[in-house]
Amino acid sequence: MPKLKNTFWTKFDKDFYRLSNGILCQAPSNADNTVDAEHSVNTVSVSSTVLEQINNEFGSEFTSMDFN
Repeated sequence: MPKLKNTFWTKFDKDFYRLSNGILCQAPSNADNTVDAEHSVNTVSVSSTVLEQINNEFGSEFTSMDFN
């Protein structure tokens, strides 16, 4: 797994998320429950519960329209 500098991932539900330059990215968990940054993608779909957690944690104002 590559080492990412200045990248902070936060786990919500079963995936990890980070906000970088206004883009929300997500990555799955490895078997040891750490972030699998090698397989990260831009978020295209997120549940309303996780979206609320993301907005609270990151101070963002995403809506479901941003991902559908």
